[in-house]
Amino acid sequence: MAAVTKEQIEERMTEALVSFGAERDDVKRDADWESLDVDSLDLVELAQIVE
Repeated sequence: MAAVTKEQIEERMTEALVSFGAERDDVKRDADWESLDVDSLDLVELAQIVE
């Protein structure tokens, strides 16, 4: 199995958050879930995507 880089994980998370409705420019390491308008169901889906 090939190793996944931190950058690949960040890109995958960014794409998922944008698909949930967050603005790409707002997706930053220090952004909180509320500012991205991410709810608990989105977090569950995000966890599954990152797996």
